[in-house]
Amino acid sequence: WGIGANAGLSVLFMPTEIFGLHLEMGAAYRKGKGKSDLTAILTWDDASKKKERADLSLEYSLKQFTMDIPLLMRFEIPRIMFFEAGPMASLTFQSRDKSKIEDDFGFHTYREEDPCDFFELDAALGIGRMQRIGSKYLDFGLRLVLGVTKLNDSDDAPRTWQGQFNLTFWFL
Repeated sequence: WGIGANAGLSVLFMPTEIFGLHLEMGAAYRKGKGKSDLTAILTWDDASKKKERADLSLEYSLKQFTMDIPLLMRFEIPRIMFFEAGPMASLTFQSRDKSKIEDDFGFHTYREEDPCDFFELDAALGIGRMQRIGSKYLDFGLRLVLGVTKLNDSDDAPRTWQGQFNLTFWFL
């Protein structure tokens, strides 16, 4: 889990009162972290050797600077709420990870620059409300973003998921 921020520009094209397209382009900072406690039982080819137990604690963190570009279809129930869904491309410009491992032999820290692939594809689903404020509009929305592609090419690489609160001021 982690926290992040996103700021950018949005374009909303509503050819009808209930259906339209919403395109965004935003710079995003993402930070996630996790912790696991593991136990490994070591066995030997030589049956006369006794099995050994090793306890490990792993802390992992990842930071990303990306450009997120969602293209969402919007279905609106006028003056009540809207629903959005569509693909989101993320271009990773910088990523860093850090792993801390504690075992019977002490602490070890590992760092890696750019562990994430440049391109990530996600699926976004959102719900919200558009509110008129004078002659302008303000969107309040919640969005779930689920990773379609993995963060990198390794077999055990995770896919991202994000819960977002969105606030958009339509000034044009």
